[in-house]
Amino acid sequence: TCLLSFGCLTAEHRCPHCRGVFEYSPEQYHKQVKCGNPGCGKQFGFMMFHASEQALRSVREQVRNDLERRLHTEEAKQGRAARAARRAGAVDPNMPELAFAMGLGNTCPRCGLELEDFEDGEQLRHLRWCTDTV
Repeated sequence: TCLLSFGCLTAEHRCPHCRGVFEYSPEQYHKQVKCGNPGCGKQFGFMMFHASEQALRSVREQVRNDLERRLHTEEAKQGRAARAARRAGAVDPNMPELAFAMGLGNTCPRCGLELEDFEDGEQLRHLRWCTDTV
């Protein structure tokens, strides 16, 4: 299953005759290639292994579960780091923009424009187009 995580291009490929390492590319599949190692030069192809639909479904499910588990642990790590930063008094650098977009502030954090009479959603529209920095 490591090929499903890293791919066939990162795997080490060897000549079946001399066991020398060679570079594989997907264009070589279904073709006969010659070994480029000195002293070998023999021709060989790549085997295709057929898998049942049940085996493919099982592997897809396993990969999906692994991905979900990895995403969940990464989200949990980020959440713990954010909570620890808040406890330590660190301020999120995006906080002023979020507050402005939610209508909690009248001054654009990027350009400093003072706009008191915003309609609903105007702050967000302004942030989308504002490229200035204070």
